[in-house]
Amino acid sequence: MSVVFDIYDQAVLTALINEEVDTALEQAPFLVQSIAPSVNIAARMARMDVARTYSFGIGQFKAPNAMPALIDMPTSERKEAIIELVQLEEMHRINSEQWIRLKSSDEKIRNSEGLEIVERGSILRRRLERLTEWMRWQAFVNGTLTITYPRTNSQLAIDYGFLSGHKPTPSTLWSNTASSDPVADLDAWQLKVAEDSGHLATKIHLTSDTAKLIIQSDSLAGYFNVPPGQPFRATLEQVGSLLAEGTEFVVHDAGYRPMASGASRTDAAHTRYLPQGKVLLTTQYQVEGENIADTLNGQVEISSSYDSTSILPGPQSEGTVDHMTKNRYLREGAARIVRILHPECFLCASVTA
Repeated sequence: MSVVFDIYDQAVLTALINEEVDTALEQAPFLVQSIAPSVNIAARMARMDVARTYSFGIGQFKAPNAMPALIDMPTSERKEAIIELVQLEEMHRINSEQWIRLKSSDEKIRNSEGLEIVERGSILRRRLERLTEWMRWQAFVNGTLTITYPRTNSQLAIDYGFLSGHKPTPSTLWSNTASSDPVADLDAWQLKVAEDSGHLATKIHLTSDTAKLIIQSDSLAGYFNVPPGQPFRATLEQVGSLLAEGTEFVVHDAGYRPMASGASRTDAAHTRYLPQGKVLLTTQYQVEGENIADTLNGQVEISSSYDSTSILPGPQSEGTVDHMTKNRYLREGAARIVRILHPECFLCASVTA
């Protein structure tokens, strides 16, 4: 007996839609999944509670037969906030012609159309994951995240509270390779993060084009005592040796092609998550045993029958039908938000115009 492709089998559909459909240019790993890993929660609201203990010095000596010294505990600063997850959802209409092919008595026609439906679902899932990655980078690069609701043309702005001096611009832009001094700039920014967080910013994230501006800077010759006129080109590893111990350059060029790019696969057709000319400095991704940021992944509501729903952890895929219009839809949904738990551990510089 032939197997009928069932668009309403939500569990099977979710599993099938996990298949990759990206091109090689768009399959670069999502870097900030490491910086802000996903944390599942069984809600749409979450409390953010960050504690900060002030310095507490060192111990004291006790004289023989004397009472030990009495000290007061250091000041402890706590910051609490309630943050609501945003809904990431899209639908794709399955038109009547496609539905007829899905219900065809010809097994080949059914399966062919079923595979096309799965591919569209895979595209919906990948768009959702790209949106999540975009949210993370917007928060880290700008210190803010603006959620735009296209149907109502309204916006919700989230300010992550970056500290003063954590969105700097160098006195000489790096595009001026004859006069710029990226090493001095990076050293100052690492120290700025260390002053505010107590941890050195040893992770330096940038695109390959921005990295070229560092190694093409004429100032590097002076750091390595290169005689005037002698050809010289340093590597990023060599530049890192001039900075704080443990400094690591993380070159990241991942991006996506907007729909306006059509079939073009050129570099210019891609929009990078980390923009050209931006340099993101962070501490290690965990400090004092906790993440410096995370991404909350909440629950979504999925149809379980004609008149009932189930609450499941996102993301979820489903096929639905509007019983009034008889229109059928493929739906992809999730509820997520980025939290920056330690904004003092982030600094993002604009190094080009």
